[in-house]
Amino acid sequence: MSIVLKPEIEKQWGAGTAEEFDREYAVAGVREFVTLGDYVTLYSSDITQLRAIVEAKLPQESILLGTLGDGRFKFKSPIEVRLRSEDDQIVAEAVGIDEFGYGQTQHEALRDLQEAIIEVYLAFHFKESNLGPDLRRVWDLLKERVELVHP
Repeated sequence: MSIVLKPEIEKQWGAGTAEEFDREYAVAGVREFVTLGDYVTLYSSDITQLRAIVEAKLPQESILLGTLGDGRFKFKSPIEVRLRSEDDQIVAEAVGIDEFGYGQTQHEALRDLQEAIIEVYLAFHFKESNLGPDLRRVWDLLKERVELVHP
């Protein structure tokens, strides 16, 4: 099994010397790497471990979500969303509210996250008195950031 790294990624953390490469990737069962032009391919017997090492080295992209794509809601302040790749999907994580969206593209993952936030908001809105401490914390954060303007 292998992972192919794009040129800009390889340049960010590089394979380094043979000794550095051996120390860094031995834990992932990497048996060789091949450079073809600007691309580096890592071959491993443990692709899951290799992917974890590679992804840990990549910068996590973070954006601010300021709309739910639903006219019933208005943002008071944006929600931070971290984007990452996981198992051939994009994952969008709403920081602080423990909600996630998944998709093949960033757009799909963000749309899925928006729908999840809407569902949680409406569920908590109508069951506010029954929330335990952890869900109350999430609900308080949502109320600080999002307002239901047209029920």
